[in-house]
Amino acid sequence: MIKIYEEEKDLHILPNTELEKKYLFKDYGSRISDPGDARFADANSSFVYRFRLIPGTEAILKIDIDNQYIISISHDGSDYETLKSSGHKGDAGDNREELTFDLTDFIESPGYVYIKIEDEIKNNGWGGRVYSIKLNGTFDATPEEEKMDMEKKIKRRKLDNPLVIFEKKFKPLDSLYVVQREPLNNSERVMIASLQGLTTDESRKIFFDHPGYHRWLDELEKKNIKLIQIENPWELLNIYKNNIKGYILCKKDDYNAATSVA
Repeated sequence: MIKIYEEEKDLHILPNTELEKKYLFKDYGSRISDPGDARFADANSSFVYRFRLIPGTEAILKIDIDNQYIISISHDGSDYETLKSSGHKGDAGDNREELTFDLTDFIESPGYVYIKIEDEIKNNGWGGRVYSIKLNGTFDATPEEEKMDMEKKIKRRKLDNPLVIFEKKFKPLDSLYVVQREPLNNSERVMIASLQGLTTDESRKIFFDHPGYHRWLDELEKKNIKLIQIENPWELLNIYKNNIKGYILCKKDDYNAATSVA
């Protein structure tokens, strides 16, 4: 079992500093502005920051930015979704503001968050310009060698055929309860995740559907696995009532402690 080391931080990253180097994951041709107070991405250039946070904890991101930008977010550094586009057509620098994004609901295992900055209008020389990045959250401070071990295990599970996991370790899978993740609040997500853990030895399991995960469902359907859509997540408590021997009542800030005790 790998221990997760948590560390609360209130990061304030300025461009072209040692702290920025730690979190600047990819730099595709960005530049530092004169007099050195901002990093910008013009034309086809872009840059990406990577953070690793603890799922289920609160995370608030603030970006001080101006000009014509696109800010995108990703779980894996490959598939991005847009957080905000500037829509700016005025003079350079006259739209500077500090944008705030609540990343709490976005964070999921293994906790990576990628933030990409790029140019919204690529032919006029006014690409997105970042003056600072602030991130308040609970960071995963697991030693690097243990992270690598964890990541290897995760990669082994990301097989082209998702049924290998079920066939090797559990009862043959005959059907799947599918729950949409996005409409649920944090408490309901913790409840469903807990039920997933209690039902791993059942032939009918629970699947959290999330944008980007649909290919797994497509593969399962090809294997004649019955997919049952669940509109109300609380229905699952009744379905799996025989698997439940009790519960732990906790406050929002105590999710990690509660799941560890459970």
